[in-house]
Amino acid sequence: GGDGTYRFLSVFKWEKRKGWDVLLRAYLQEFSADDPVVLQIKTQAFHSDGNFQAKINAFVKTLGSSVKTPLARYTLISKDLPLRD
Repeated sequence: GGDGTYRFLSVFKWEKRKGWDVLLRAYLQEFSADDPVVLQIKTQAFHSDGNFQAKINAFVKTLGSSVKTPLARYTLISKDLPLRD
């Protein structure tokens, strides 16, 4: 971005086989909030509820001290994006 932040974008249906856990583990182990990066996750529910933040929070707890702190920045986008800006 114009502010010097590198933005990673991942777009997928929220289901285990899409590897969201692999993506988050790698991202959170490599980066912290001190790094000029943000992971933007565009997703939607697939045979599950749409409470992605709760799922991420629970997953991060399982990673324990293997992730860098402070936790790297990420954003969740679960709504449809407009065709034009």
